Amino acid sequence: MPIVLDLHQLRPEAVSVQLSQMAELMAFLHAVAEPAHHLDRRQEIQGMTRALPDETNRAVRALAPFWARFRARHLMPLTFGQASGFEHELKRVENLSLDLFAAFSAEVIYGTRIMTFPDVTRSPVAAADFVARAEERSEARGILAAQLIRNPEELRSQLITTLKEVNEKFFSERWNAALPQLRAAQTEVQNALATQPLPMVFTSLNPGTHYFPSTQQIAFDKLQNAFISSSDDRKYILLPSSYGSPHLVIKFAQDYGHQRLDLPVVIQFPFTEMGVPTTNTMEEIRLRLTVMADPARMDLCRHLVNEQCTTTELAKRTGMTVPQVSRHLRRLRESGLLDSVKDGRMVRNRLNLRAVYSLGYDLVSSIVR
Repeated sequence: MPIVLDLHQLRPEAVSVQLSQMAELMAFLHAVAEPAHHLDRRQEIQGMTRALPDETNRAVRALAPFWARFRARHLMPLTFGQASGFEHELKRVENLSLDLFAAFSAEVIYGTRIMTFPDVTRSPVAAADFVARAEERSEARGILAAQLIRNPEELRSQLITTLKEVNEKFFSERWNAALPQLRAAQTEVQNALATQPLPMVFTSLNPGTHYFPSTQQIAFDKLQNAFISSSDDRKYILLPSSYGSPHLVIKFAQDYGHQRLDLPVVIQFPFTEMGVPTTNTMEEIRLRLTVMADPARMDLCRHLVNEQCTTTELAKRTGMTVPQVSRHLRRLRESGLLDSVKDGRMVRNRLNLRAVYSLGYDLVSSIVR
């Protein structure tokens, strides 16, 4: 299912490359909310848990729908070309009208735009329906939905306090450390916008992107169906991200509640994925799937996804002999699924997560190519 951008009338001046500490914090908290999908962030997540008071950790878990798979639109830039600091971004959320805050929050608490809830602050019937539908999705979403209906100002205060606490006690230091790379990525995309056709710039943001020259359209492989036209003079904000990998996030809705806000389209992309081609042939994909299908190799992969391991360590963990492990590791390495690094007299191995993540996309691309 794709999100299709129609770029044939889009002008370069309608595209801004910005940095957002709030959006980057959302990318990190997404990994906290879904740690099984972000094993490479395990140590940082544990570090955050240790750095925060128990009350704040509980709040991060309770508010998880705001930064889970479907990110909160009001925690991303709302204005075009006006990058601002974290305190200003928090103030912007604080200054939203309660109706608008509720409309933004209802969307993210439910977790999809398949169904919207524009009247949750105006109609008791709509509010009750919203809570019931959120409860159907999960108990945690139902609790947040009820809190939003009961006291939206209290929920907003809890959200702002939690974000401020996480940033002050843990994330701001990591944001400052990531800034040089983020600024370099920002400059790279800005230079590309000045020298290359817009469709080529958008296509370079992520491997899961298709360009159709005849229609000047870009398709992003996402779990949504949407067509975004540029004929209505929409603007785009491109947000390079360090913590967003491997996800590319697109927020394109303009109407919230009963208000049409003319919000810019926001595309948050992991700069580590920029320009990474997906050139695996069908034969290479078939080989990787065959290699992964072996039960013994799959067992090894479960150990190699979390940490670097030597052949001897893997033999002890799995009960296989060292020669058996070596043969399986060789197959994984030959198929491009294993990274091996020599450390003195030892060789440490780890699963190549990018190669594993790309298998699904590469398979579909090869079928429809």
